[in-house]
Amino acid sequence: MEFRSMYCPKCKHDVKVTLTPAPLHVGHANVDEGAEVVCLDYGPQCTGSLCSVFGLPRVVMGVRLARSGLRPERLERVQAVCDGCHRVGFLEIVDDTHAHCTDCGTINTWTLIRLDGEEWVAVTGQRAIAELS
Repeated sequence: MEFRSMYCPKCKHDVKVTLTPAPLHVGHANVDEGAEVVCLDYGPQCTGSLCSVFGLPRVVMGVRLARSGLRPERLERVQAVCDGCHRVGFLEIVDDTHAHCTDCGTINTWTLIRLDGEEWVAVTGQRAIAELS
């Protein structure tokens, strides 16, 4: 895998990027499933709705990094029930409302709910959507 540096105007320094490998077979749909650009420096400093380097939605850049598995230390984790596999596992936080399940790859809607005192619990799915509304 080849890595390159590109200047990010938001961070005001070079960031590392790469392309994910393209699949070896063509998918069922007539959609190009080619390689995707991944920013390896995605993190909390990435604010705003669009990536300053590629012009893609910020959440897309976070999901690509999470799915690539290239820099798991860049993403915080919470333990919660995944909407896709319905198991309690670790979800990598992509942004304020989206998290990636490390077990099945589902992108979950999530939020934190404050319990009594200083304790918080992460919730996903319809409960999270209701809390965010």
